[in-house]
Amino acid sequence: MEILKIAGIVLVGVVLVSSMPAFDKSVTSLIRLSVCVVIMAYIISCARGIIDSVRSLTDSYLTADFSVVYKSVGISIITRFVSDVASDSGNKALANRMIFAGKSAIALLALPVFMQVLEIIKRLTG
Repeated sequence: MEILKIAGIVLVGVVLVSSMPAFDKSVTSLIRLSVCVVIMAYIISCARGIIDSVRSLTDSYLTADFSVVYKSVGISIITRFVSDVASDSGNKALANRMIFAGKSAIALLALPVFMQVLEIIKRLTG
């Protein structure tokens, strides 16, 4: 039960942050960031087997288009993680810029696939 381990880590982080005095914001921010990094590292280590098995299945069918999907999912996860950390530390403007950067990166990554779709439509109609 991986979720129970993650829940335990979160609860320990909440207790640590709650037990800190209100005037010591830098320590609470470090605790929050540390807990987020530990959880993210744990999730990535747990998902490595799933990622490898999905990659082996997709490598035998379509290689180029699925790499865009892999990269997009990675960009989404990193963007959300960094945005949440920035938002939790009180930097809402930076969190919004991170979200915008993530969306832009995914749009640029998907542009060649979009161009291929337009090319196929052009051949079918022309």
